[in-house]
Amino acid sequence: MNSRVYKQILSTHLDEFKRDGITLCQDVDSAHKSEETKDWIDEHEFPMITLPGVSPDFSILESMAHPIKKKFHAQKTAGSTALD
Repeated sequence: MNSRVYKQILSTHLDEFKRDGITLCQDVDSAHKSEETKDWIDEHEFPMITLPGVSPDFSILESMAHPIKKKFHAQKTAGSTALD
């Protein structure tokens, strides 16, 4: 996604967000943090907060994936000679 597409998506929800008091929570994707997008958000007073980049405190998937990755890497596997 690029800034143009992201702004189009935001523009379709701007009135709804303002009307319902919703605040969008976004990450630091390049489309989210571009100057073009920031200017548009400021101009339209879009209710938004931006999460810090690479923050495990805000990344549910990272929190859930860690135990799975740990278990996966702990598995013992047969060497390549066992496949012959």
